[in-house]
Amino acid sequence: MINLKIAGKDVEAKFGFGALFDANKEFSNIDNEGNSLNNGAANLFIRLVSGEVGVLVDILNVSLTSKKGFSQEELNQAIDDLTEDGEKLEEILELFKQELLHSGFFKKAIKTQEKTMEETLTALKKKKKSEENDNFIVAVEKALTLLKENI
Repeated sequence: MINLKIAGKDVEAKFGFGALFDANKEFSNIDNEGNSLNNGAANLFIRLVSGEVGVLVDILNVSLTSKKGFSQEELNQAIDDLTEDGEKLEEILELFKQELLHSGFFKKAIKTQEKTMEETLTALKKKKKSEENDNFIVAVEKALTLLKENI
């Protein structure tokens, strides 16, 4: 749990089932038939360990225990305050990473994504060689390596 102030209110960012559910609902990939892959929680983690700063707003949106009434501007200001205008950005990214890894729900989702990526990589390597397939293999390998280095 991370405690912070947003618009003068003390709030908590919790990474329980509700946050997992919201992350999967909002940030999951969609397959060719339009079905959710329910990998939004893992997607947030990958974005976080990639150093994508904008993911902090998305993580707050799914993890705040009192989600009502905060504007985008208020969330942005909270992140400015939390990171001391970016001076503690790396420290805060690491804090959120550790919180996600300490959540049984998020850790399970991240490990499931790791397994899925490994299976996808194996299947891709068995496909007929093409430039598009080779590019996809490189992208999956890069994401999988990043994931493994951070769990």
